[in-house]
Amino acid sequence: MDWMQAAGQTQDWLHTIVGPHNRAITWWQMINRAVIIFLFTVLLVRLGGKRFGRTPAPTT
Repeated sequence: MDWMQAAGQTQDWLHTIVGPHNRAITWWQMINRAVIIFLFTVLLVRLGGKRFGRTPAPTT
């Protein structure tokens, strides 16, 4: 199997899970998109550490 054929299979699998970008998606594909974005955001916050709002607000 060459890399182009493998890339095509990956894209087909991805379109099945999250839906194509140019057509209507089903409710479960919408949920899959939301879960992926939620997990990515949690990962960013966990890796960000103190940079994501863990410092106290400055007092005036």
